[in-house]
Amino acid sequence: MDQRLYSREQNAIQKQAAFHCAQVLAGVKASNILITTEGTEEDVAFVLRGTGVDCKCLWAGEGRTVYLLYRREQTEKILKSRETRSFFQGFGYSSMELSKALSGLAARYGLYAEGKGEFPHEIGLILEYPIWDVKGFIEHKGRDFLFSGYWKVYREPEEARKRFAVYTAVRERVVKEAERGKAWGRSARPFWDSRFTASRRRLKAGGLCLRAV
Repeated sequence: MDQRLYSREQNAIQKQAAFHCAQVLAGVKASNILITTEGTEEDVAFVLRGTGVDCKCLWAGEGRTVYLLYRREQTEKILKSRETRSFFQGFGYSSMELSKALSGLAARYGLYAEGKGEFPHEIGLILEYPIWDVKGFIEHKGRDFLFSGYWKVYREPEEARKRFAVYTAVRERVVKEAERGKAWGRSARPFWDSRFTASRRRLKAGGLCLRAV
């Protein structure tokens, strides 16, 4: 592992990212949301160096910044889906090219955060929530779900429970690594790839292969 020392702020961000974004760091999920205090852009970018994870600021204000941490290839695959494209177009998106789609998402999230627009439910697909659960959330206004975990589940509960179990196991391992206090650095990507191959295989088994749509 890269032995660079983090500042106190960067160490705190690493631990936050490990807990809230373990799955994208491990490569078993396309994206996660990270919320930090304002003015952390350089520190977040520094912590993510070498992980293969990109970062998009969705909104900053009121003392906090909301980031989307994402893996480019996996996110582009989601955006190329016909169902995803149709769903996004229903919210006014004209392009599914990655940078344009994320810019549109950031614009809509900003309006929501400032009380000027509705919540951008399409973010659920970017976060790899099944489309039926995203639609169920909209239809039922967040109520009447079967159970709640990493998202609110409206259909196929057993599949969701299996995926949640993998996500939780991944989180526990990534958090333990962050608690050791080592920087992820340039060697992080092969580190994650080697440690979480089994978790990715479990997600692929039985149709759990990142079925966001």
